[in-house]
Amino acid sequence: MGAVLLWLVPVRSEHLRRLHLAAQAHAKLLWVMRPVAALDESSPAVLRLVVSAWSSWSSWSS
Repeated sequence: MGAVLLWLVPVRSEHLRRLHLAAQAHAKLLWVMRPVAALDESSPAVLRLVVSAWSSWSSWSS
């Protein structure tokens, strides 16, 4: 296994930290997806992204 993908809704920051450390210890990619409501919560992530969907591609290409 080269990566772990998780969808976590309610999660405590210390649990995220443990997951992060475990992934580092085993040289694995950890990708945690959380709802936008978690944007202001603490995270050990080096990179945080917000992804949303557009209603149509025409607004993207203009």
